[in-house]
Amino acid sequence: LTPAQLSQIVNWDFRALGVTFTVTYPPMLLILSLPCDVANPTVFFGPSPQIAGWDAQAQAYVMQSPTTPLFRGRSYWIRFTSSTPVNITNCDDQAPLRWFLRRGWNLVGNGFSFDVTLSFANATVLLNSQSQGTWQQLNQAQDDRRQLLGSFLWLFDGIAYRVLTDASLISSVPAVFNPTTVLKRGEGGWLFCNQDNVEVHLSAPAMASSRVH
Repeated sequence: LTPAQLSQIVNWDFRALGVTFTVTYPPMLLILSLPCDVANPTVFFGPSPQIAGWDAQAQAYVMQSPTTPLFRGRSYWIRFTSSTPVNITNCDDQAPLRWFLRRGWNLVGNGFSFDVTLSFANATVLLNSQSQGTWQQLNQAQDDRRQLLGSFLWLFDGIAYRVLTDASLISSVPAVFNPTTVLKRGEGGWLFCNQDNVEVHLSAPAMASSRVH
């Protein structure tokens, strides 16, 4: 499948902003992120998919049981054995999205029910619950804060990896990595962090101001 064909297969029927929409997942391996917590994936997806989570503390994959909860803002490797329609309801797009990061690689994703343009200026970074400024300020810092957080997310679209970053850095990414500033709904990827107990806060109003329609 080409990326264009994949985008047609993953069909999002958006019914009401932040409330209910339907996704049809293709029979393949994907990195997925959800706009809401899921207490029981079996009820949510049905019994067919295989799900692997990422333990950022251990830096290792964990195969999840069909009833292990899934959480907003995290991403998971999920393999569907057949085309699977899923109704996603009661999404709260007004709730800020928080990525909780450990030292090393972290698997994070879009916790909103719409595509967003990633803006480092609208993302606040905390270390041990203390604000370090915006992601943009960290990238421009002249001290150790600059090394706290990576500047690129590695996204997987079911076929290949590509790079997500802020618009100010996209020209520095080689074209072979298909750089983008847009994090699609349901999309997730890898983000590297150099410390434990780091948080990235993405506020709903800020993300909505850069929403991709």
